[in-house]
Amino acid sequence: MRWRVFAEKSDENYANHKCYLVVKDFENLVDDISNFYIRSNRKRFWNSDMDAYYCLYTAIKTIIQVMSPILPFLTEEIWQNMVREVEINEASSVHLTSFPKLKNLGNENLIDEIEKARQVIYLAQKLRNEHKIKVKQPLRTMFLIAEPDYKVATSNLKQIILDELNIKNIEFVEEQNKFNISRLVLNFKKAGAVLKGDVNKVKSLLENLSSEEMDKCVAMFNAGKEVSVENYNLDPQLLELKLSPKPEYAIAMLGNNLVALDIELDETLIKEGTLREIVRQIQVARKEANFEIDDRIYLEFVCDDAKINEILSEYAEQIKKEVLAIEICAIDNPEFTKQIEAQDKTFTLKLARNK
Repeated sequence: MRWRVFAEKSDENYANHKCYLVVKDFENLVDDISNFYIRSNRKRFWNSDMDAYYCLYTAIKTIIQVMSPILPFLTEEIWQNMVREVEINEASSVHLTSFPKLKNLGNENLIDEIEKARQVIYLAQKLRNEHKIKVKQPLRTMFLIAEPDYKVATSNLKQIILDELNIKNIEFVEEQNKFNISRLVLNFKKAGAVLKGDVNKVKSLLENLSSEEMDKCVAMFNAGKEVSVENYNLDPQLLELKLSPKPEYAIAMLGNNLVALDIELDETLIKEGTLREIVRQIQVARKEANFEIDDRIYLEFVCDDAKINEILSEYAEQIKKEVLAIEICAIDNPEFTKQIEAQDKTFTLKLARNK
C-alpha cells in the first residue's frame, strides 16, 4: 500500500518544487518492494497467485508514472516492455499519461500494522546480527512484551514475521523476569550518607550473594520492604535494581515494547540451519550452472563427514522439494560440479538436468 501513499505525497512535492523528496521517497519505496514485499510474498509468487502479481504490477506502473519527469528514459523503457505488453490499449508513452490520482488509500489500519511488524522484524534482525546468528539458522521462539497496538499487528502478521526472522513461534508475555537476571546494587549517593564507612562492605556483601539469596532480596525490594543482608537492614531507597539478559536470550527495547529472542540452539535447530545453508548453496549452484528456474535436476553429494551425511539423508525429501530435484543419486556425467561448505566441512556437489 505504500506506493499509493508515495503517489499522493509525490503529487504534493512536485507542486511545491521539492523533487528531492520525490527521489528520497522513491528510493525508500524501491527498497520496501524489493526487500520486503517480494520477499515476504515469495510463496504467493511461486504459486502463481495473480493477486500478488497484480498488486506488484500496479505498484510498478504507478511508480514509473510518478517518476517519469525525473527518469524519463528508464520509465519509458519499463512502460514499453511491461505496461504496453499487458495493456495494449494504454497510452503509447508513459509521458502521455495523466499523473496517477489514488485518493483511496485502502486499509489504513493494515498499513500501520505492517509498519509496526516491520519495526519488530528490524529489531529482531538487529539482535541476530549482534549475536552473529545468521537468518538461515532457525530459532525456537521470539518473546514479546507488547503494547496493545503492537500486539494486534504482530498477531495479524504473525506468519510474515515468522518467515522473515526464521523463527518457529512468537509468544506474548507480561513480565521481563523470564529473560533477565535481577540484581540489587547500592545507590552510592544515598547509601554513602547512611552507611558511611560500611558502604563498601555492604557493596561486597551484595556482590557475593548466591542466586537464591539475591532472588529473596529482589523480592523484598519489589515488595517495598527493607532488604536484609547479614546484619544490615537496608531501606529500598538505598538500592537500585539492575537487569542483565540471561545468556540464552537476546533482548532489545522498542519504546515500551520488549523483544527477546531465545538464542539457545539444540541439535535439531543446528541441523535445520545446516539444511538451509546447503539448500541455499544448491540454489546458487543452479544459477551458476545457468539452469532454468523450472529445470528438474539430479543431485549427488560426495561427502565423508558423518554428521553432514546424516543431515543429507534425514532431510533428503525436503532438499529435493526445495531445489526441484528428481533424485539424489550418483551422476556419471555431471553438468556442474562445485565445492560447498556446511558446519565448517567442505564437500562436493554435482548437478545434472533431467533431459
